[in-house]
Amino acid sequence: MGWFNYYGLIAVAIIMIPNIVSAATDKGLFENRFDNKVILVLEQIGRYGCMAFMIFNIPYFYFDF
Repeated sequence: MGWFNYYGLIAVAIIMIPNIVSAATDKGLFENRFDNKVILVLEQIGRYGCMAFMIFNIPYFYFDF
């Protein structure tokens, strides 16, 4: 499959559909109630890192099915 995983891209796109729809319909739904910036940054790094690693394969660290 190489370095790019099309199945992972499709999975991330399907998972993101409800988030995109709810963000487009209700703008005030995603207000941030916490003030701890370190935890918020770590959460965002983890969230986007998981999505990126589903789409992009690191050589020698993935297994073909």
